[in-house]
Amino acid sequence: MTVSNSQYLKQVYSEAVAIGQKAISSDAMIEFAGYESMALIVQGFPWPVLSSGGAIPVPMPLGIEQNIPQQAEVSQQGAVTIQETVAGSGANMLLQMIANGGRFNGKVYNGTTDQYRFYLPIVDCFLVCEPAERNWENKGSILTLSGTLHYHYFGEVIPGNIT
Repeated sequence: MTVSNSQYLKQVYSEAVAIGQKAISSDAMIEFAGYESMALIVQGFPWPVLSSGGAIPVPMPLGIEQNIPQQAEVSQQGAVTIQETVAGSGANMLLQMIANGGRFNGKVYNGTTDQYRFYLPIVDCFLVCEPAERNWENKGSILTLSGTLHYHYFGEVIPGNIT
């Protein structure tokens, strides 16, 4: 038996649409404080999400178990991809970050840095990048620097300048 009759599908569709227009993954930018001009070459980055840090198993009588949520996870990390330029802008930014103590703050925008619906402030960030692989045979790809962005997010959402 199937539950996918047309009336039921219409109801599910209407409920999904009512929640709101879906966010497009590419409609976002990240900006590192002190390196604002580099936002245009940061291709991929983590989107902060505040949620439980996991589950704590609690033993109960008769061998059953209950899970309770851990404290919210504010220390987060995620993959970062930076497009390198011929002049070495990405590598120079990483060198400047280290020279300035390695830590910085940032903003993750839903939109661009100029026009956005909201941004999420991230604090006490640092980047850990792996050596980039270059290949004589690869004439069809942009050189990228990739690694992990470590940061703290506390659930703040700052309204933007577009609706």
